Amino acid sequence: MQNDDDMDLRQRMAQGNQAKDLLENPIFKKVYRILEERYVSGFSESKPEDKDVRERSYFLLQSLRKVREEMQILVSDSKLAKEKLDNLHKRKFF
Repeated sequence: MQNDDDMDLRQRMAQGNQAKDLLENPIFKKVYRILEERYVSGFSESKPEDKDVRERSYFLLQSLRKVREEMQILVSDSKLAKEKLDNLHKRKFF
């Protein structure tokens, strides 16, 4: 039976793999690119008096980028979890 550490590490690995699959998914990439371009043009093409449009576009862009960043963190965490799991199993045999 697996202990709690094994199960937690395996769950972190699975989440990281899912995040990686999503980041590499062509539809996700396309939607991300479309939204990023839309938000950038929202503040770069706004009129001087459109402060609200610029601010909203800026915050939407930052939020979008934060989603990708959090998924990349899950991918990195997955790699660390795999290393820890490998080390745990090596110690069990010695």
